[in-house]
This record gives sequence, structure tokens and C-alpha cells, in this order.
Amino acid sequence: MRKNKSQQVNISAGCGHGYVSLEENSYVIYIQGGTFNEVDEMHDKDNSALMLDEAKKKWNERHSILLLKK
Repeated sequence: MRKNKSQQVNISAGCGHGYVSLEENSYVIYIQGGTFNEVDEMHDKDNSALMLDEAKKKWNERHSILLLKK
């Protein structure tokens, strides 16, 4: 993207993404097709995933064991 040159980026549906503007006076227009429907978006893998605090605890347990083995 360049100053004074309008451009667009198309992100395919289902692709995780984010954006950041590094300059003041930037405009971002976000267009979304459809609406978010939690029932459609949630999958078995999502429903069985650990909550963040549980995942951190497991990660810490796993890595503390590795540190003790060294």
C-alpha cells in the first residue's frame, strides 16, 4: 500500500486476518459478506478446545517437566 494510492485487499472467507495502520489519517473500510452465526462457525474442534487458562496451565506443566529433565 502506498501513500496517495487507493488499494484494496480481498481476504477469502474463513481466512483469519487482521490489519494495522502505521500512519495517521488512514482510512480502513471493512466490508463483510453475510453475518456471523455462532452455530455455523463453531465446530467440534472448537467446542472441545481448552480455555486459555487451562491451555496455559498444561503448557507450563509440559515445559517445566522438560526443564527438569535437562
